[in-house]
Amino acid sequence: MGEFLNRRPHLEKLSELFRTGAAQGAVVAVYGAPGVGKSALIKEAAKAAASHYCYVYCDRQTEGVLSGQPLPELLQRRLSALSVENGFMSFDVFRNDKRWIKTFVRGGEAVGLVVAKTVLPSDSADFVVESYQQARSAWEKRGRNVPKSFDLDDQRLLYALTVFEKNPAIIHIDHAQYIEPHELEILLHLVDATKAVLFLEYATNEPFSKVTLAPQLIDRPVLGFKIEKLAEQYTDRLFASLPERFASVLREQFEQTGGDLRLFDQAVAIQSRRNNIVEIFDITDDSLTRTIELSMARLDNEKKHLVVALSSHAGPIERDLLQEFIDSLPAIAGFSKSLDVNEAIDQLDGSLLVVATANDVMSHVRAIKEVDRDPQLAKIKLMFRKYWKIFYQDLPNRQVFVSDEARCRQLLHQCAELEDFVGIARTLQEVGKRGISRRNPRAIVVYLQEIISKLKFSNDRLAMSRVTLSQCLFFYQTGWFDDALTCLLMVDELPRTYEYMLSELYASTDQQSKAIRLAQNHIDQLDPDEAHALDSELCLRLIIMHALRNSDRLQEARAYYLEAISRKKYASLKAFPTLLRYADFCLYKDEDQPLCIQYLRQAERLIKESQSHGNGHKQAFQVEYVSICLSLVQQLGYTEALEEVEGYLQEVDEIAQDSWIQQATLMANWAVLAMYRGIFSIEDRDRLRQALLLSYDPLDRILIQINLLVWYAMAGQFDEVRRIANSLHNVTSNPMIDTEIRRIGLYNLEQLERVLGNDAKADELYTRWSAMESGIDVAYWCFRRSRNVLPPSSSPRYQMQFHPVYLAHWHTGTVPFEAIGNEL
Repeated sequence: MGEFLNRRPHLEKLSELFRTGAAQGAVVAVYGAPGVGKSALIKEAAKAAASHYCYVYCDRQTEGVLSGQPLPELLQRRLSALSVENGFMSFDVFRNDKRWIKTFVRGGEAVGLVVAKTVLPSDSADFVVESYQQARSAWEKRGRNVPKSFDLDDQRLLYALTVFEKNPAIIHIDHAQYIEPHELEILLHLVDATKAVLFLEYATNEPFSKVTLAPQLIDRPVLGFKIEKLAEQYTDRLFASLPERFASVLREQFEQTGGDLRLFDQAVAIQSRRNNIVEIFDITDDSLTRTIELSMARLDNEKKHLVVALSSHAGPIERDLLQEFIDSLPAIAGFSKSLDVNEAIDQLDGSLLVVATANDVMSHVRAIKEVDRDPQLAKIKLMFRKYWKIFYQDLPNRQVFVSDEARCRQLLHQCAELEDFVGIARTLQEVGKRGISRRNPRAIVVYLQEIISKLKFSNDRLAMSRVTLSQCLFFYQTGWFDDALTCLLMVDELPRTYEYMLSELYASTDQQSKAIRLAQNHIDQLDPDEAHALDSELCLRLIIMHALRNSDRLQEARAYYLEAISRKKYASLKAFPTLLRYADFCLYKDEDQPLCIQYLRQAERLIKESQSHGNGHKQAFQVEYVSICLSLVQQLGYTEALEEVEGYLQEVDEIAQDSWIQQATLMANWAVLAMYRGIFSIEDRDRLRQALLLSYDPLDRILIQINLLVWYAMAGQFDEVRRIANSLHNVTSNPMIDTEIRRIGLYNLEQLERVLGNDAKADELYTRWSAMESGIDVAYWCFRRSRNVLPPSSSPRYQMQFHPVYLAHWHTGTVPFEAIGNEL
């Protein structure tokens, strides 16, 4: 360790962390201004622990959000690159492993909501078509078809989970300020479920404190370091190690930037390259710009056009794909048929006009500026944008493989640059049809805002609105309500259907009072003689029920529902099955259960009749039917009708073969059903873990954790139980969490303490939960309070010591909105 950058105290603390064995599951946050040596400190600590830990470095800026590379892909690529050195399987081997395929099949046919894809420009990922086809063949040999939801990011996350379970790892996330909340959830789950250590590096001048942490880290023990600027004597030592001819220039820039060491790092890296390009650091930035300008002027037209073609592309591109693009161009583009892209790129790289690796190339930023400054080159660049758009549109007909995600990113980018509204709308439609729905919604919103900013001077405001509304609807259908609301608020004038949607999104995003007020205003303004007035009224009433229930106004929600269901005028409407389904949402009293099940069965029958007669949008009715099935599972799953519950889950499973529908909920419910049958298999544990990994609804995640605690407790794996119990103790102490969820959590924690023989702690937990009243499930909780009374029912729930919980997904859905008109 010695005097490594004057960081001895920090290194000693980190060494102690690894030496005492406390590193497993640890989170370390490193703060400091850009360039002060945070990464160097973490890498030095990782080097000291290299004999026991695999070091996985991910830069969330250059490789992540800003380039469009999703977190699962970033982790997978890093791990695959380290596989040979560390002795674990690569991703390609993992994808073809029959044991993994078997687990994946039993896990619910697909793992569900893929969390981190973006439509931001990024390089074309090499997804290895051959191995995918082999995986598909393995499925077909089992007599089944691969579902369309068989998604690559699902596999990547499970691959990372599998590797980290068996290989202790240090996960270093550089520029952690760019991590989105759900990405941090993924990382924390990986850390909690495995032997990994998480290093989060934040480039900020703020001091470390609990206040500055992400909400997910507030209740966790986090080891924090504030890294100060390097002391002057150590700075002198560093720059003395560089060649004298430019050390003074770098030292001057170092002082001007307030102590940014990245210039030093760049100089060392470039000095190690074969080409002696290090001389450029001996000149000012203005001189470097002039050097690039002169280099551009010396290029022949073919090389110059290649630079322009690269600057027209969004992000890096693989060399083979670039060669394919050049070969597809007409003669007017100015390329000879004999152009060798590899040779040309190497020559441009030597002039510092292009930064290139073995696979990817991208235009150097200064070269792009030169292209944009030259009127003639800028005109040619516009032509190449059109060629790139045509090229990516035609790629499905070519032999070269590019993922649908990467292809659509490029199409969206080029269409935005060309102000092609029709192209944007068609690409977004393709994104939905092909199921490229598993991506980072926050990044899509940012990109959508970027598109709108590019088009802000356009006169076609209507086209911009259509694109944005289309994305809003997509987010609503996939459950990303906050992002749907953000999209909706971008639009100046909303169609009537989307005005109602705005109320629904407020109901879904903790703004229930506003939702009720807006919906009631719309009801008051309805013209009874207007077409679809009754459909509009029912839609708005459903939104009000949703808002009342989400704000825990249970009595009001129940009364409002009973009043609405009694109105016979709604019985012939398309959205009437949705109203029937809301029985599970609003009828919470014990005496309501027979009526609730009756309404749900009626809704099931009506949806099946609508589908058989071809009425309405098939996908919307499928989603509605799945929601009805899951509601029936929740109602019947606690009774003796477990065979019927299994039948409903199988129906949902079959629908999920063709499209993503609530996969995390489906997988969790399969595991809960098994537990109510007295089965605690490894496969069911894996289902729950996969559901937790890929679920992003906060309440659903709590319920899945409760189910995991039950599974581990019944299986006798108390090390895992204690880890989950610590998390649930924090949840049950949060008054903002739904009372019923907190009560279920506290009850299960009490039973755990009784199993462990900690009666005093169990009695304390009993006192806490038995004092809670939510108005839900009164008979069951009266039985549990009585403790020694004989069960009043033969239902499995009354017989079990613990209380596993089924999941349901409640929101209005699109059927009521589609019934209003054709505006969706």
